[in-house]
Amino acid sequence: LFRTPNGTGFTLGDQRYLRVEVHFQINRVCSDSMQQVGLHLLYSSIQDTNSKSVMKNLGIAEVAGFFPALPPRVKDATVCFRCQVEHDIEVVGFRNHGHSIATRYETFVVRNSSKLKQQVVNSPVQHRQFFQEASFSLSTSDVILLKCHYDTTKRRFSTVTGPEPKRQEMCNQYLVFYPDAVGQNWGTCSYSKTCKVK
Repeated sequence: LFRTPNGTGFTLGDQRYLRVEVHFQINRVCSDSMQQVGLHLLYSSIQDTNSKSVMKNLGIAEVAGFFPALPPRVKDATVCFRCQVEHDIEVVGFRNHGHSIATRYETFVVRNSSKLKQQVVNSPVQHRQFFQEASFSLSTSDVILLKCHYDTTKRRFSTVTGPEPKRQEMCNQYLVFYPDAVGQNWGTCSYSKTCKVK
């Protein structure tokens, strides 16, 4: 269960509506009464005047992109993305997203041109595709290295990037962080041919 830390929240700004998109994977016939998402949203239009601290705005960073086709019949096919961090942020949660052959995601933070390499996430993908708690800092000029693992041993065809879960795959990770400033990009990601930081 992921909860936003005390003193943090997502700012709606001047928006009059909040839209929530929920994806269901239905494996059997379900009645309407069984389709419950278990999502609880707390909303306040009034600033807490009793609070001595300023609310910290949360943001969600996407570490993802397109990658070349994965070859068939490989036990551990890997894809890597390299992201350059552009602002100091605190990461408080993460969510992995992959399809049927994604097995494990690893995330590393590289600081001072690979002099310090720290693994911050090592998580199975399947059945864990919801936000989980995390706690690590990212500094300007740090590099995030996301390494996605896939098992293509039962496939006779190459697997490309896409939303179709039975034939395509994704290498996506979402990081919940603060502070999030309007007009400020947290960083830039690109596909890496190797999992080594340049």
